[in-house]
Amino acid sequence: MKTQIVKIVGLLWLSLEIISKASLASDEFVSVSTTRQDEHIHINASFKLPLSHCEAYRYLTDNSSQNAIPGVIHARTKRISTNKVQIDRRVEEHVLFIPIHLDSLIEVTELPFKGTDFVQLSGSARSYKGTWRLEPTGDSTLFVFNGITDPGTMMPGFLVEHYMNKNLRANFEAVAKIGMNRKGVIVEGCQI
Repeated sequence: MKTQIVKIVGLLWLSLEIISKASLASDEFVSVSTTRQDEHIHINASFKLPLSHCEAYRYLTDNSSQNAIPGVIHARTKRISTNKVQIDRRVEEHVLFIPIHLDSLIEVTELPFKGTDFVQLSGSARSYKGTWRLEPTGDSTLFVFNGITDPGTMMPGFLVEHYMNKNLRANFEAVAKIGMNRKGVIVEGCQI
């Protein structure tokens, strides 16, 4: 049972790439939805930040900021080509007061000013992959996340429900909040 919980939590955490309990002022600021199809969980999320398209892309691809996120024990980035990085991450998540350590190796392909594609090379989940896309909207940018994961085990309904209602939204809210704090910060390569 403990192994199943670890795999389930690992799968769900990986889709967010962060651990945090931060919240934003408005519940409507971040949109999150999940659907289950066979063994797979599809996760869709979006939020808008008052960042230029360039600033948004620089935020999305700034992997050094991951270590500042609550719950991330370490996130080590290794550039493997001009547009690819591998991120070796260890996180501690709490689900129903149970501390769980999760390790993952994610390969991220950077698509300049469009977004990123990512795939888990190894980790707790059987499979995990997805995309982040950026859509400029005047003075702001819409961040759109689409991910699919397979935990490799039958997921207890109560655990999925708890995670979806508490942790998943909080994790996307934390990503948005960190990005919001970048408003007004000078970003290299984005000056007019």
